[in-house]
This record gives sequence, C-alpha cells and structure tokens, in this order.
Amino acid sequence: MALIPTSGNKVGIYLDWDNVDPGTTDARLVGLATSCSLSYNNATVETATKSVNAGGTLTTNGGTINSFAGTSSFSLSADGLIDLATADDEDSTTATTEHGFTNLMDLAIAGTKVGVYFQDATSAAGVAGKGYKGTAFIESIEASAGVDDFATYSVTLKGDGALSSF
Repeated sequence: MALIPTSGNKVGIYLDWDNVDPGTTDARLVGLATSCSLSYNNATVETATKSVNAGGTLTTNGGTINSFAGTSSFSLSADGLIDLATADDEDSTTATTEHGFTNLMDLAIAGTKVGVYFQDATSAAGVAGKGYKGTAFIESIEASAGVDDFATYSVTLKGDGALSSF
C-alpha cells in the first residue's frame, strides 16, 4: 500500500480549555492559523565504560559510546492572523468557534493548562483520526501589526507530561 502524504492545509492544533477526558473533548481549532508545528525531543544519556583487553590493559571499550533515550519533551507552535473584532469566551462549553488571538492571550495570562491535539483538521478533535495529544501551557505568545500588513500572532505551547498518539 502506497503512503499518501497529508496536506498541510488539513493539519491543525486544537485546544481543550478545560482539559476534559480526551475521548469526549470540547477542543476547538487554533484560529486563523497560517502554519503549525509539533516538536518532540528525547534527551540522550551517554555512557562509556572501561574494560580490560586481551593484553590486560585497561581500555575505554574501544572508544565506543553507548546512548539511550532519557526524558522527553514536546511543544507545539502556530502562526496566524489576528481578528480582534471577534472575541469568544475560551471556557464556554457551547462555543463552536476557533480559539483566536484573544482567547489564546487570555489563556496565557491565566496560566491555564489546556488539552492539546495535533491532527488532521477534517476529524473531530481527539476523537477520530490519527494524531497526537497531551496537555500544555502557553509558553509564549507574540503579536505584531505592521503598516500596510495584516496583524499576526505567534504562539508556543510547552508540553506538560507525556505526548501520546490516538
């Protein structure tokens, strides 16, 4: 079976403000995003051991270093356009709109931990489709508005705990 690449236009970051059970989520798309990314890192632990060779000389295992994965971390980021005219309550259980800049800024100021999902935007967040989920805090958010340009934002979410696939 041939692999079929996913269009970047279909992948989005979703936030669940109250971090409810991922199987029954109220997650909403990070709004007006022009790009998004997921980063996962494993810290590496390296060891080198001493041993005795056939001649009885102490060596450092032939100069070989052994490595294994240690602690891991993840982050998500998005860049998008700002719509200050539309502000929806980020903690509304009936809201169906996207999380725009205003909601993201409110979540950052409050230091709210949120459920995060990185997945195909054509599936219901956290329920169907292949993707990744975890919890995170907004680590940074930045807005810029240049003359004769659209106002934009950049947001980075720092993972709290494990990232898992669903």
